[in-house]
Amino acid sequence: MADDTGTLRLRKKRAFDLLGSKHFAEAEAELVALSAQVDDRDVWRQLGRFRLEQGRHSEAAACLRRAVGAGPATAEDHYLLGLATQSSGNRAEAIGCYRQALRLAPDNIELTMRLASAYTGLDDDKAVFFFGKALELQPGHPLATIGLASVHAYKGDAAAAYEVLAPSLRRKPVDLRVAAAFADICRPLQRCREAMELLEGALAGEHDDASRRRAHFALGKLYDRQAEYSRAFDHFAKANLLAHRRYSPAQDAALFEGMISCMDAAFFARAPRARQHGGWKRPVFIVGMPRSGTTLVEQILAADASVHGAGELGELGALVASLPAEVGDALGYPSCLSRLDEQVLDRLAERYVSHVSDISPAAAAMVVDKMPDNFRFLGFVELLFPGARVVHCKRDPIDTCLSCYFQDFEGGHAYSYDLRSLGIYYRMYERLMAHWKSVLGLAIMDVQYEELVEEPERTSRSLLEFCGLEWSPECLRQFDNRRSVMTASFDQVRQPIYRHSVGRWRNYEEYLQPLREGLAQGVVRADR
Repeated sequence: MADDTGTLRLRKKRAFDLLGSKHFAEAEAELVALSAQVDDRDVWRQLGRFRLEQGRHSEAAACLRRAVGAGPATAEDHYLLGLATQSSGNRAEAIGCYRQALRLAPDNIELTMRLASAYTGLDDDKAVFFFGKALELQPGHPLATIGLASVHAYKGDAAAAYEVLAPSLRRKPVDLRVAAAFADICRPLQRCREAMELLEGALAGEHDDASRRRAHFALGKLYDRQAEYSRAFDHFAKANLLAHRRYSPAQDAALFEGMISCMDAAFFARAPRARQHGGWKRPVFIVGMPRSGTTLVEQILAADASVHGAGELGELGALVASLPAEVGDALGYPSCLSRLDEQVLDRLAERYVSHVSDISPAAAAMVVDKMPDNFRFLGFVELLFPGARVVHCKRDPIDTCLSCYFQDFEGGHAYSYDLRSLGIYYRMYERLMAHWKSVLGLAIMDVQYEELVEEPERTSRSLLEFCGLEWSPECLRQFDNRRSVMTASFDQVRQPIYRHSVGRWRNYEEYLQPLREGLAQGVVRADR
């Protein structure tokens, strides 16, 4: 029975006050209790916002859908739901949310840019339109300018990206964020020295840590290209310190150990599987550590006309996050897997396939999900798609970890901002992959980056054969593929396959002792 109006008001105030005073556990418990008694928009919105801030995107989306349904929904309600659904990998729903929010607040520049960002890589013409609309609302807006330039950059058109940035680059002082965006496209324009001078000059001013971090990462890459390795590493080290990321290897160790202990050979011998349904697009999962060649492998596969390279999809992770609620298990993942049945698996598999069908051309018979972190969920893939193909990208451990350290991932990958943590995480990843290979029936192919760049045709032929595709010489011209690439490798994959990244760590050997210690430490246990 719902509380009376006065009592409800007091309990809501108490819950919101607890949030304000950062008593998060108590606040969430009170909001959950209230949500079980009343269908109140404010309660659902606050619970959704709290879970969104915690990174619990699927849970947040479920709460915010209830807030919208409890109505009358505000532009903020639709906007928050858009953030949650986009963060959980459902860009189609996010676009609908942002559009609804814009109907209620048509001149809101942040909403306009969010919609443009959601369209980027999915419908680039609409992305260009909405970034242009944002610039009409506020001419010269730095983030709208960078967003519009990025649409062109992801498509491989550096010249068009520069035309967007040029007016802002001529302003004094140059906005540090715009200068960093110029650094991303300067190589094909042969203007790297110009970009370096702009960045160095702009850094002399006062800036927030996020902008300074972005600039230091950009300068590190530029000095690396100029073979000025000491200066490059100095900028990378400053960038990683400015990230202010805290990482506890024990937390990942608990998750990985839980999966290894719960999902052993006996579990898979008795566990149900989703049934195969007609008309499904064949999923291919590319997994591995970030910076291990996953984007290059995706581009090779996507050169086939029957293949859609979907990029880094969050859908599988969102399904995993929803599992405890699906089966009514409060213990969480992976222990909740013991309560799965065929009907739940069918429903979740259809949800995944429906999502990839919505975002891929009708003619595509195969969809490539290139989320490297999905290596954590291969046991779940076995239950959803026992006939799926998995491509595991591997690369020299030190090159892989160093490349992660040199990359600003912006969100996630908290382990990547410290060399020692990188080494520890790499060994945990190796251990989990070894476990999957010992207990799963999935078809898993290892693609070694060094072999791919040394013998691209031989390795690519094996890759296509493994995926059931016919060989075509076009697969070796992956750099001509005009599809948008929205990962950290968007610039590299526009080039023919090159070898100079192999053994790159030798240029930085004097700085790598913390990484070597992490790699040598062995697996961290959850109770440490």
